[in-house]
Amino acid sequence: MSSAQISGPQKGFRLSQQQTAIWLAQQRYENQLTCPCTLTLRGNWESERVKAGLERIIKRHEILRTTFHARRGVKIPLQVVAEVGSIDFRAVDLSATSGERQRRELEKIVQENLTRPFNLADGPVFRAVLVRLSTGSHELLLSAPSLCADTGSLRNVAAELFQTRTLDIPTAHEDVLQYADFAEWQNTLLEAEDNDTKTAKAFWEKNAQRQVDVALPLELTDSNSFVPARIEFPIPSELGTALEAAAREHSVKVASVFRAAWQALLWRLSLRPSFITYEVVDGRHLEDVAIAIGPYAKWLPMRWEFDITGLRFDEFLRDSERKLQQALEWQDYASLTPQANAVDAETPRIAFEYRDGPEKHRAGETAIDISDETAWLQPWKAKLTVTRSGGSWNSALQYNAAVLDETSAAKLPGYFLSLLRNAVTNPTKPIAQLDLLDDAERQRLLVDFNATATPFPAGCIHQLFEQQAERTPDAPAVKSGTQVLSYRQLDERANALAHLLRDAGVAADVQVGLLLPRSADTVVALLATMKAGGAYVPLNPADPPERLRHQLAVAKVVITNKSFSKRIDGKFAGTVIRLDQQQSSPWPQKLVAGSSPDNLAYVIYTSGSTGIPKGVGISHRALVNYAAFIQRKLSSAKPMRFATVSTFSTDLGNTSVFPALISGGCLDVVDIELAKDADALARYFA
Repeated sequence: MSSAQISGPQKGFRLSQQQTAIWLAQQRYENQLTCPCTLTLRGNWESERVKAGLERIIKRHEILRTTFHARRGVKIPLQVVAEVGSIDFRAVDLSATSGERQRRELEKIVQENLTRPFNLADGPVFRAVLVRLSTGSHELLLSAPSLCADTGSLRNVAAELFQTRTLDIPTAHEDVLQYADFAEWQNTLLEAEDNDTKTAKAFWEKNAQRQVDVALPLELTDSNSFVPARIEFPIPSELGTALEAAAREHSVKVASVFRAAWQALLWRLSLRPSFITYEVVDGRHLEDVAIAIGPYAKWLPMRWEFDITGLRFDEFLRDSERKLQQALEWQDYASLTPQANAVDAETPRIAFEYRDGPEKHRAGETAIDISDETAWLQPWKAKLTVTRSGGSWNSALQYNAAVLDETSAAKLPGYFLSLLRNAVTNPTKPIAQLDLLDDAERQRLLVDFNATATPFPAGCIHQLFEQQAERTPDAPAVKSGTQVLSYRQLDERANALAHLLRDAGVAADVQVGLLLPRSADTVVALLATMKAGGAYVPLNPADPPERLRHQLAVAKVVITNKSFSKRIDGKFAGTVIRLDQQQSSPWPQKLVAGSSPDNLAYVIYTSGSTGIPKGVGISHRALVNYAAFIQRKLSSAKPMRFATVSTFSTDLGNTSVFPALISGGCLDVVDIELAKDADALARYFA
């Protein structure tokens, strides 16, 4: 972010550790981190009166008139307090609109307020938009850079604004702690060499060492961008009741149950035995800070260990509360470890925050309610905030949309609620066994995703080819080099060979080896085998003799030619049919069906890299289903031209072979040398 150089008599103050971390994060992501808040006003709130009240607050709190100025050659700027501050204030009247149109206009103003950057060098650093919705009803949109405010700060602004409307409050600066004084106190504390500082430093160094980020499912790779996003979701009332009962039973705070469930979910999603997340605390445990304005909130590094076999939720619950109490004891010193306060060089963070809801301000017909508050103290990858309001809880997931897309992020609340529900119901159950899926997600994964049943043609693959041959007998069916066979020619040649196979004893599920060059003859042979009822076994002549011997051991017949037949001399005792010796004319008469959809269409052998090659049989039903699926996906209105460039000894090429032959397309059996030459292949299909 830009900052001005200090010149002249201006006095600058060091940044606090929180401000330093925020500044560094903004430099990395080139985005401002902001703290917006929406106040709902009831009663008589004239714009001039609201503006005057806010100006009075700016006069009282120096941080709201503070700008940031670089020192030459120094990475971290100084903060400079102006004697007189100003506010970026405007009033908008939407009372003439109503309903959906008013809602859209208000949302547009909200988004503009969220995305418009602040001038950190020149100010103003406090912005307000007063939107009049109707008589006695306003929305006041407040925002400030996170360098100047946090959630507690804007809650204090709301309280003081209410007091200016109903009471008289002091305006002297000394009545409230100024943030520059706090920053100096904090830096002095961290620089001390007393025993407390040394003990705290050792504690945080141990807690934050070897930082390991949590990798969430389906993370995007672009982690150098920051796109703030948020999902709100309520905690069901019956679950809230169960939470309170579980907290009483285990003598812990309700916040601890939420916290333990969030960390348990992160472990389940990442499976990392040890990782660090951050606990966001308001930093207002000191009396002077309670009513002050400024970025007092901190994020404490918390290390979680899940490498205990069978770790139960109730055990982790008690341990997590104990760890938090230790961290809170030393929270004033948490900034001693750079990893705890500066942005990690590698990844953004995951955090948790539990807080009570904001106070409601009432006096007769005058009221202020905080209806929305979201502070971005860091560019969180994912941060769960649980807010208690009265007897109920609401949750919000802040996330970086450059790291998690909306679909992935939207699943996290469901996983969290499901695990939380299971944890409070079965606290003695190992965390690894707690259910993450709610009913809707379980239905989607186990039922909807598996509802893939789609009608496909009945019969065997060669029968579908025969039907296509009757529809388009003269259309080209297969092309190999200069040889082209029409559907009629291919069908009749396959019929003639099928009769020979049937005479050789080929019937249902009988395996027939095909040891042939890549050509139209291979297509004739595989169709003939299926017409005879058998299952073809494509053989690769380049395979080692031992592999061929293993494949031939279960074959009854081998179809080959003169040159390739030498590869099986002395290795095969069954019938050998050489296509170059067959002088039979095409045979239009079909054989009586020798197979059913449940019989084998072909057998493919595995590589054998882990032992002996294994034959995998594919049925006609499965092959027809797959070929029909490819047809549906291509959904061409006219016959298409297919090409097969892979060996027939694997079933990869079947994505082209059979969809072509049952749809009226033309199958090009591409020579292997041609397939290796990209330019020649392009000319072939030109």
